Amino acid sequence: MKRELLRSSPTRRATVLLVVLVVIVLLALAAYTLVEMCVAENEASNRFGRSAQARAFAESGIDMAITLLSDPTERLQPDFATSRPDALSAVLMRQSDVPRGRGRFSVVAGDTNDATSKAVRFGLTDESGKLNLNSLVSWQANSALSLTDATARNFLLNLPYMTNDLADSILDFIDADDTARQYGAESDYYTTLSPPYRAANGPLQSLDDLLLVKGVTPALLFGEDLNRNGVMDPGEDANGDGVFDRGWSAYLTVNSAERNVQQDGSSRINVNQTDLPALYDAIVGTLGDKQAQYIVAYRMYGPASTGNPSPGKQPATPSNANKTTGPTVLRGGLQLPMPPSTGSHTITSLYQLIGGSVQVKGQRRPMTSPFLSAQTQIASYLPEMLDKLSLSDDLFVKGRINVNKAPIQILLGLPKMTEQMATQIVAAQTSGSTTLTTNTQSPRATNAWLVTEGVCSATTMQSLDPYLTSRGDIYRVQSVGFFDQGGPVVRLEAIVDAAVQPPRILNLRDLSELGRGFTPQQLGVP
Repeated sequence: MKRELLRSSPTRRATVLLVVLVVIVLLALAAYTLVEMCVAENEASNRFGRSAQARAFAESGIDMAITLLSDPTERLQPDFATSRPDALSAVLMRQSDVPRGRGRFSVVAGDTNDATSKAVRFGLTDESGKLNLNSLVSWQANSALSLTDATARNFLLNLPYMTNDLADSILDFIDADDTARQYGAESDYYTTLSPPYRAANGPLQSLDDLLLVKGVTPALLFGEDLNRNGVMDPGEDANGDGVFDRGWSAYLTVNSAERNVQQDGSSRINVNQTDLPALYDAIVGTLGDKQAQYIVAYRMYGPASTGNPSPGKQPATPSNANKTTGPTVLRGGLQLPMPPSTGSHTITSLYQLIGGSVQVKGQRRPMTSPFLSAQTQIASYLPEMLDKLSLSDDLFVKGRINVNKAPIQILLGLPKMTEQMATQIVAAQTSGSTTLTTNTQSPRATNAWLVTEGVCSATTMQSLDPYLTSRGDIYRVQSVGFFDQGGPVVRLEAIVDAAVQPPRILNLRDLSELGRGFTPQQLGVP
């Protein structure tokens, strides 16, 4: 028995050794796994930290854009927002001795003046050069403009690939009713889809909301710009024609507005205000006595009849003449009613004041407009008149189209706009002879240049005036946060409303999932 125990001892010792080896291997594997997890966690933490830093860089770019828009003196500078490489190109946010550690932001946009569509510019995009769909529906609801369904549809029909069905469906989706237009679709169509939903029947919050409209696809909305950077990247010229199609996003917006102030930021005079004596006094101090008399008389009596009275016979007083039966005050030979008094005539366009006359009650001869209609005389007063006067006390005006930036596809949709006029306007936009900025010295600071430069008559401008402006205060900002070498890239797109002070962000979205969008060279990395 003892001999058998002695014989089994080496076996037991070998078993113990084997167990020890297995335990060591398991411990080594556990240690290796722990180290690997620590390395992975460290890399993840580092990646997360760099991603957070890149986002902070991009947010700083948006903050810089807002700072530029907040400065009144900056806003008067030529191209203050559209081309600012000094303030928006590869701005250093984090210094480091190695490229991997240096962080920057760039605020970039595609350069629409570049024939190759591959160049970028460092600046913002003025949304006022586009057609505001929300405003288009509001215009049609405005009884004073009398836009029919066909006229509203025509605003859109010059866009690439636009059809009657698509145009009416877009307008139906936004308008307040559930009655389908001739070619459109309303909630009774959308509730049959899976999943069902209803038409917005109200203003769109983002251009992407159009993807809910019957027939609208990403290809129509964004064209060949797959990563939404505004630049034709390799592989984006799908049809090989060498022309970069940015889709309807290049022509449409749901956010555009302008401040209702003079170019220097001071308040305008509302010619439709209820206090006619105060209106007279304000215009006297700005434009002169005759101008004040005529505008107030126009408010009280409206334009004189075009009929010619018999010799020696006093023209009939308009039936809608303002009756000054209450307390009055004398201004410039006119008995003006004390406020509140809206007058009998609302001015719907400042161009109505050019030429013509007003038959003042109790006066034998009509009062002739001091705003003369001769081409040589219009240029002497019209820019100042449009800058200083307004039709309302509204703090800002929504949706008017910036004639200095609008593409021909948008211009052609306007009522009374001819192809010849639209072609002249676009040619003037690219002409180097005149600065197209909002600087107070610029002859294009108001839309008066359309008349003074002979593009159209003052009469035609009465029809175009409700839809046109020469400036805008809402901008699209695409800010890219990045490192000089390696690391994540964060792209943020914001819509900034500078029509109010301080400027506010209307919409913010992260485009990072669509790719980095720009090479380091395009972002201005030195």
